[in-house]
Amino acid sequence: MNKFNISDISGVAVHHVGVKYEEEGILISRSLLNLTPSLKETLLKYFVSSFKSDEYFSFTHSVDLNLNEVYTFVSEIFQNSLNLHENSIKLVKHLYQCSEHPNIKSGEFYTVHFPECFFEGYQTEAIGLFKSESRETYIDVIADRDALKVESYEGFNINKIDRGCLIFNIPDDQGFVIALCNGTKKEDSVYWNEDFLGIIPRKDNYHNTQNVLSLYKSFITNNLPTNANISSAEKAVLLNKSLQYFKDNDHFNLEEFNHKVLESSELIDQFHEFKDNNIHKFNFSEEFLISEKALVKQKRAYKKVLKLDRNFEIHISGNQDLFEKGVDSDGRKYYKFYYNQEL
Repeated sequence: MNKFNISDISGVAVHHVGVKYEEEGILISRSLLNLTPSLKETLLKYFVSSFKSDEYFSFTHSVDLNLNEVYTFVSEIFQNSLNLHENSIKLVKHLYQCSEHPNIKSGEFYTVHFPECFFEGYQTEAIGLFKSESRETYIDVIADRDALKVESYEGFNINKIDRGCLIFNIPDDQGFVIALCNGTKKEDSVYWNEDFLGIIPRKDNYHNTQNVLSLYKSFITNNLPTNANISSAEKAVLLNKSLQYFKDNDHFNLEEFNHKVLESSELIDQFHEFKDNNIHKFNFSEEFLISEKALVKQKRAYKKVLKLDRNFEIHISGNQDLFEKGVDSDGRKYYKFYYNQEL
């Protein structure tokens, strides 16, 4: 469940944005939409229902946060919501400048003011930025005297927005709190997240939990193959131990994690070196509250299957005292597993 709740819309500006690569230009509307109660209800579902992730973001800029265009324009709307239409034009012009990739589609761009919402129990307001690109074909059946007419038309599916963000007016040193809804293609992520919005993951418990587990998985799977003394089965055990640590604890402590999971001083030193070399990609705090939702998401990425040639796939969930690795007199490699009961 999302941390926020939104129940009303006070203003919507919609413009058409083309692809700069094709020199399609933009089409600016002269005023805000006329919002009837039924249209409000439909748009509210359209704009809000696609937000599923518990990961949140913040604005950033390499020099000065005030040089981030979207942060600046959104700040002006928060200061005075009557500036919604004026700043929506600035936003769509900025989006057009970012629409240079040939795979980006043209579409409608919405700037929306949500006057009252709740985020983590706090009452605040929010600005939504959305882009619709994917049109679908719909069929409508219309009664016409003694007959029925079938007509088709194109429109947008109100259950799915192509990409968008909700910006909550909760100022902090990271520049507001942002929920994100985006496409899965890499160019979409770069174009919308980096070029247009200029955002980075928010340094909260979700972010910390996700980054520690991602870093540790990368360390075990990508860095340790150079260590001939650690088998694939032992690596699976190390991955299981890290997940078990996060399951058993509410609070993460890096020093405690090192000694309970890695144990060996050699592995601990290697892990810290790997962490320092990848701090730009997997930065996290050394102590934080563990996010259960981030843990559930990361568990799916942890593979605990030992593949032996094309003959065997063994799921490893026990400890390394229950198996042995060796080579027989003919040079064939083998694993020996111990168990009490066949299930």
